[in-house]
Amino acid sequence: MSAMPELFDEKLWFTMSHSGPEKKYFLCVTNPHTFIGRMYALDADLDQGFCVSKHEIAGCSAEAEYFIKGFLSGNEPEPPRDDNDENYPDDSSEMRKWEQSRILFKKTGVWKDGRVCEKCGQEMLPACEPGVICHNCSEN
Repeated sequence: MSAMPELFDEKLWFTMSHSGPEKKYFLCVTNPHTFIGRMYALDADLDQGFCVSKHEIAGCSAEAEYFIKGFLSGNEPEPPRDDNDENYPDDSSEMRKWEQSRILFKKTGVWKDGRVCEKCGQEMLPACEPGVICHNCSEN
């Protein structure tokens, strides 16, 4: 079935909204080393690997759910550091932004610094999903 049997576990199945609930894909027990939070997966029908983020997953097995939680915990970006390579104070704007992003990262599996609102250009949290507009634009 797969060219990488040591990385493939049928218990780690998931579905994606674009292919419907009947099509199952499988997470592979490896890190693709592409972008923070991206997981390597397998389309067993095509024997083809691809990368996926948590926000792209529509449903999954209990085993896959815990695999994803562990994977994202291990991929969590380090806190920001100042010019002296020290952590910012907990009450600083940098640490508050990092903490908000860290919490959102567990939901999206995305982390890209420099993300901006596609409508107004305002800076957004690095853990926002691609294609998201800011709170101000969504209310207008």
